[in-house]
Amino acid sequence: MTVYLDINVSSNLGDGESSPEEMAQISRILGFSGLGFADFSRKNNSVKFKEILSHLPLKAYSRVNLNFDSVTKNRKILNQMRRTVDIVAVACLNRRVAVWAARDPDVDLLYFPDVKMCKQVDKSLIGLVYSSGNAVEISVRPILLSKGLRRANTLGILRKTVEIVLKGQASLVLTSDAHTKFELRSPRGLAALGKLLDVPYDKAMEALSNNPLKILEHRSNSN
Repeated sequence: MTVYLDINVSSNLGDGESSPEEMAQISRILGFSGLGFADFSRKNNSVKFKEILSHLPLKAYSRVNLNFDSVTKNRKILNQMRRTVDIVAVACLNRRVAVWAARDPDVDLLYFPDVKMCKQVDKSLIGLVYSSGNAVEISVRPILLSKGLRRANTLGILRKTVEIVLKGQASLVLTSDAHTKFELRSPRGLAALGKLLDVPYDKAMEALSNNPLKILEHRSNSN
C-alpha cells in the first residue's frame, strides 16, 4: 500500500483557519496517511504542540518554516530547533539563503513563498540540492489562488522550475500548502495539478509518497 504524505498544511494553531482535527480527518478520507503541520514556531510549546498532533487520526509531523533573509539568522534558529521538529523548510528569500539551504544537510526542504523567487532556481543550485540530499518543494496553492494572466505567469515559472529540478535529478516534493479544509486535495488531485506543471504522473506520485517519506525516514534515523 502506497503511503501518501502532504507535508505542508497549516491549521488554526498557526496561519491556517481550520483545526488540526478537521485537516486530519478530511485528509485521511482523501487518501493521505500523514500530514506535515507548518504551524510550529519558537512561540509554541513544543510538548503541547506534539501532544495535539499525536491524537489526530493519521500520522502528523511538526514542521517549521525558516523565513529569514539572513543566513546567520536562519542557521541560528536551525541549530536551536533541528531536534525539536520533524521537518525544517527554508524559504529561499534570496540567493545566499538558497545556496546555504541547498548545501546544509540539516535542512529538509527548500521552498518559495513567492513564485517569483523560483527564478533563482538554476542548474548549479539544483546540483547542490542533489549533492546534499535535500528536496525542493513546489506548492500548488499559488495555482489555485491565481487567475487569468497571473495564473498563466505562475504556471510558466513553476514549469521552468520543475523542469530544472527533474533534469538535475533532485528530489521534488509536491504539497497543497492548504490553509483551510477546503483547500485540501486528494493525492490524485495534487498529481493532476502537477501535470499542469509538466510533471509526469509517476514523478508526481513519487513527489507525494517516496520523496517526502525519504525525508522523514532520514531525519528519524539521524535523530
